[in-house]
Amino acid sequence: PAAGPARHYLLATDAKSAATLDIMGNRNDTPVLPGGRVVLVNGPAPAYLVLKGGQTRGKVLGPLADLGGPYVAVPGRPLALRGSFVSPFSEAARLKLTWSTPAGWSVTPAEFAVDLPKGGRVAIEPKLVAPRESGRTGRENLSLRYEAPGTSLTGTVVLPVDLAVLIDDRAAQ
Repeated sequence: PAAGPARHYLLATDAKSAATLDIMGNRNDTPVLPGGRVVLVNGPAPAYLVLKGGQTRGKVLGPLADLGGPYVAVPGRPLALRGSFVSPFSEAARLKLTWSTPAGWSVTPAEFAVDLPKGGRVAIEPKLVAPRESGRTGRENLSLRYEAPGTSLTGTVVLPVDLAVLIDDRAAQ
């Protein structure tokens, strides 16, 4: 796996149960969603997916969440984020999304819900504003928590955003 934030992949399987196993032997049960879908979180540390029951086949369908990027935020100026979620369900479902940001940063809307069409994809286009007077540069991580109420689907996707340096040309006059 590549270094950096974890990626959330959607897999199709006929398994009855699933779990991830890291290189230290730690096991985390992973729910098998209705319709035989599993969300695999692929982070910077190696891990194995263990499928049990059925013929235990798995097929990667692609990322569950795609938040685009890379993004560079200019302090005080709005930045359109473009992303999407793929429905892991065989029926329509609602997905609740909640952003967490560093102090002074804002995402609008910060909390919202989207309707996932059966087996389809839904786009999201929130607006991000980095603080004008942060006194910092570098990278900040924003978090987007997703949850499908009434199901076991829940997780958090990290979105790294680089902060540009804003040079105020009015100061030179």
